[in-house]
Amino acid sequence: MKREFLVMSVVALALLSSFFILFMPLNEPPKMKQGVVIHINNNYYKILPNEEGYDKLSEECMNILKSINGQYKLAITLDELNSIKSRENYVEIVFPENITLTTNYESVNKAGGIKLKGAVLMLSGEYKGKIFTYRDRVVGVWSSDQSFDRLRGTVETFIQQ
Repeated sequence: MKREFLVMSVVALALLSSFFILFMPLNEPPKMKQGVVIHINNNYYKILPNEEGYDKLSEECMNILKSINGQYKLAITLDELNSIKSRENYVEIVFPENITLTTNYESVNKAGGIKLKGAVLMLSGEYKGKIFTYRDRVVGVWSSDQSFDRLRGTVETFIQQ
Protein backbone atom coordinates (compact mmCIF):
# COMPACT_ATOMS: atom_id res chain seq x y z
CA MET A 1 0.00 0.00 0.00
CA LYS A 2 2.81 2.42 0.88
CA ARG A 3 4.60 1.56 -2.36
CA GLU A 4 1.47 2.22 -4.45
CA PHE A 5 0.98 5.54 -2.71
CA LEU A 6 4.60 6.50 -3.38
CA VAL A 7 4.33 5.55 -7.07
CA MET A 8 1.05 7.47 -7.46
CA SER A 9 2.57 10.51 -5.72
CA VAL A 10 5.57 10.50 -8.07
CA VAL A 11 3.30 10.19 -11.14
CA ALA A 12 1.04 12.99 -9.91
CA LEU A 13 4.04 15.23 -9.25
CA ALA A 14 5.43 14.53 -12.73
CA LEU A 15 2.09 15.34 -14.37
CA LEU A 16 1.70 18.53 -12.35
CA SER A 17 5.25 19.62 -13.23
CA SER A 18 4.55 19.00 -16.92
CA PHE A 19 1.42 21.13 -16.74
CA PHE A 20 3.32 24.04 -15.18
CA ILE A 21 6.15 23.77 -17.69
CA LEU A 22 3.72 23.86 -20.63
CA PHE A 23 1.28 26.52 -19.44
CA MET A 24 3.04 28.82 -17.00
CA PRO A 25 4.57 32.05 -18.27
CA LEU A 26 8.27 32.02 -18.99
CA ASN A 27 10.63 34.81 -17.97
CA GLU A 28 12.74 34.76 -21.13
CA PRO A 29 11.85 34.45 -24.80
CA PRO A 30 11.54 30.81 -25.80
CA LYS A 31 13.45 29.48 -28.79
CA MET A 32 11.30 27.56 -31.21
CA LYS A 33 11.18 26.35 -34.79
CA GLN A 34 7.44 26.91 -35.15
CA GLY A 35 4.74 28.38 -32.96
CA VAL A 36 3.44 31.55 -31.37
CA VAL A 37 5.06 33.54 -28.57
CA ILE A 38 3.08 36.00 -26.48
CA HIS A 39 5.01 38.55 -24.43
CA ILE A 40 2.72 40.41 -22.02
CA ASN A 41 3.83 42.31 -18.92
CA ASN A 42 7.29 40.67 -18.91
CA ASN A 43 5.85 37.14 -19.12
CA TYR A 44 6.34 34.86 -22.11
CA TYR A 45 3.86 32.23 -23.25
CA LYS A 46 4.87 29.66 -25.85
CA ILE A 47 2.15 27.97 -27.90
CA LEU A 48 3.12 25.13 -30.22
CA PRO A 49 1.05 24.01 -33.23
CA ASN A 50 -0.46 21.01 -31.43
CA GLU A 51 -1.53 22.99 -28.35
CA GLU A 52 -4.87 24.55 -27.53
CA GLY A 53 -5.13 28.15 -28.70
CA TYR A 54 -2.53 27.89 -31.46
CA ASP A 55 -5.02 27.74 -34.35
CA LYS A 56 -6.91 30.84 -33.23
CA LEU A 57 -3.75 32.85 -32.47
CA SER A 58 -2.04 31.90 -35.74
CA GLU A 59 -5.22 32.71 -37.69
CA GLU A 60 -5.39 36.19 -36.14
CA CYS A 61 -1.69 36.77 -36.85
CA MET A 62 -2.10 35.67 -40.48
CA ASN A 63 -5.14 37.93 -40.96
CA ILE A 64 -3.05 40.91 -39.87
CA LEU A 65 -0.05 39.86 -41.95
CA LYS A 66 -2.16 39.48 -45.09
CA SER A 67 -3.54 42.98 -44.52
CA ILE A 68 -0.11 44.66 -44.72
CA ASN A 69 -0.57 47.80 -46.79
CA GLY A 70 2.72 49.67 -46.57
CA GLN A 71 6.38 49.49 -45.66
CA TYR A 72 8.29 51.93 -43.48
CA LYS A 73 11.70 53.11 -44.61
CA LEU A 74 13.23 52.17 -41.29
CA ALA A 75 16.56 50.40 -41.14
CA ILE A 76 16.53 48.09 -38.16
CA THR A 77 18.70 45.12 -37.28
CA LEU A 78 17.58 41.87 -35.71
CA ASP A 79 19.45 42.84 -32.53
CA GLU A 80 17.53 46.13 -32.39
CA LEU A 81 14.26 44.26 -32.90
CA ASN A 82 15.15 41.90 -30.04
CA SER A 83 15.87 44.92 -27.83
CA ILE A 84 12.46 46.44 -28.67
CA LYS A 85 10.77 43.09 -27.98
CA SER A 86 12.32 42.89 -24.52
CA ARG A 87 10.51 46.09 -23.48
CA GLU A 88 7.12 45.77 -25.16
CA ASN A 89 4.06 43.53 -25.37
CA TYR A 90 3.80 41.60 -28.62
CA VAL A 91 2.73 38.43 -30.38
CA GLU A 92 5.28 36.64 -32.54
CA ILE A 93 4.54 33.92 -35.04
CA VAL A 94 7.39 31.68 -36.19
CA PHE A 95 7.13 29.47 -39.27
CA PRO A 96 8.98 26.16 -39.71
CA GLU A 97 10.76 27.57 -42.77
CA ASN A 98 10.84 30.77 -44.81
CA ILE A 99 7.53 31.56 -46.50
CA THR A 100 6.43 34.07 -49.10
CA LEU A 101 3.45 36.09 -47.93
CA THR A 102 1.03 37.70 -50.36
CA THR A 103 -0.41 40.92 -48.93
CA ASN A 104 -2.55 43.93 -49.75
CA TYR A 105 0.62 45.91 -50.40
CA GLU A 106 0.49 46.24 -54.18
CA SER A 107 4.14 46.83 -55.01
CA VAL A 108 5.19 43.91 -52.80
CA ASN A 109 2.77 41.62 -54.61
CA LYS A 110 4.29 42.64 -57.94
CA ALA A 111 7.71 41.69 -56.58
CA GLY A 112 6.48 38.28 -55.43
CA GLY A 113 5.45 38.96 -51.85
CA ILE A 114 7.24 39.34 -48.53
CA LYS A 115 9.73 36.62 -47.67
CA LEU A 116 9.82 35.87 -43.94
CA LYS A 117 10.59 33.30 -41.27
CA GLY A 118 8.57 35.04 -38.59
CA ALA A 119 6.69 38.18 -37.68
CA VAL A 120 6.30 40.29 -34.54
CA LEU A 121 3.00 42.15 -34.08
CA MET A 122 3.52 44.96 -31.59
CA LEU A 123 0.77 45.45 -28.99
CA SER A 124 2.38 48.32 -27.04
CA GLY A 125 5.01 51.01 -27.04
CA GLU A 126 6.43 53.28 -29.70
CA TYR A 127 5.78 50.68 -32.41
CA LYS A 128 2.27 49.70 -31.29
CA GLY A 129 0.27 48.47 -34.30
CA LYS A 130 3.40 47.88 -36.41
CA ILE A 131 4.53 44.59 -37.88
CA PHE A 132 8.15 43.47 -37.95
CA THR A 133 8.97 40.61 -40.32
CA TYR A 134 12.30 38.81 -40.33
CA ARG A 135 14.27 36.13 -42.10
CA ASP A 136 17.92 35.44 -41.55
CA ARG A 137 19.09 38.85 -40.31
CA VAL A 138 16.81 40.93 -42.56
CA VAL A 139 14.05 42.91 -40.80
CA GLY A 140 11.15 44.75 -42.42
CA VAL A 141 8.74 47.14 -40.72
CA TRP A 142 5.18 47.26 -42.04
CA SER A 143 1.80 48.89 -41.51
CA SER A 144 -1.59 47.22 -41.72
CA ASP A 145 -5.07 48.48 -42.38
CA GLN A 146 -6.43 45.96 -39.86
CA SER A 147 -6.92 46.67 -36.17
CA PHE A 148 -5.04 44.51 -33.66
CA ASP A 149 -8.11 44.47 -31.37
CA ARG A 150 -9.17 40.90 -32.25
CA LEU A 151 -5.60 39.68 -31.71
CA ARG A 152 -5.49 41.43 -28.31
CA GLY A 153 -8.81 39.79 -27.38
CA THR A 154 -7.53 36.35 -28.40
CA VAL A 155 -4.34 36.91 -26.38
CA GLU A 156 -6.33 37.98 -23.29
CA THR A 157 -8.54 34.91 -23.58
CA PHE A 158 -5.52 32.63 -23.88
CA ILE A 159 -3.76 34.16 -20.87
CA GLN A 160 -6.89 33.90 -18.68
CA GLN A 161 -7.20 30.15 -19.35
